[in-house]
Amino acid sequence: RASWRERLLAGGTSGGVAAVVCNPLDRLKILLQLEGRSFVSGAGGGGGGGGGGAVAASPAAAAPSRSVSALVAEIASREGVRGFWRGTSVNVARSVAGTAVQLAANSRLQEAAAAARLPRGSRTDAGCAMLASFLLVLVISPTDVVRARLYSQPTGVDGAPRLYRGPLHYRCQEWRSAGVTQQWHGCDAEAS
Repeated sequence: RASWRERLLAGGTSGGVAAVVCNPLDRLKILLQLEGRSFVSGAGGGGGGGGGGAVAASPAAAAPSRSVSALVAEIASREGVRGFWRGTSVNVARSVAGTAVQLAANSRLQEAAAAARLPRGSRTDAGCAMLASFLLVLVISPTDVVRARLYSQPTGVDGAPRLYRGPLHYRCQEWRSAGVTQQWHGCDAEAS
């Protein structure tokens, strides 16, 4: 039987590898979800992204109903191949923490249910999975906000992000303007 630490490690490793491999698809998905909306900074301004210069709109702010291939071409021309992996550090942190917690919590809850002699079956499995998923939402919700902001921020003509230098820079600006609890904004909608 695997220990709690081994379960966290197994879940975290699988999540981290998946995040790196799938980051381009994840970025495309988020940009398509945000399509037609202009980027609104929660930090109240556009500073910190590396100075002045020409700024291109976020790929998400372009005309609605673009095809995936048009978005791929736009990111490649504006940001280069590296643009597909923008925000990877946040995505890896999200996936490592999320899958580690969900895998470890679900298996531990299953063991606790068995020790409590709850009947085995779909109801017990569903209850354990729902509790583990609730913990997952609490863990990943803060990084979902950061990830969406980093993926969709405007870039300069050189492809460099213009609002935030990285996850920590975004987080510091957000905490100053909206407070620490902002990181769970929308968490109630995710959990329902």
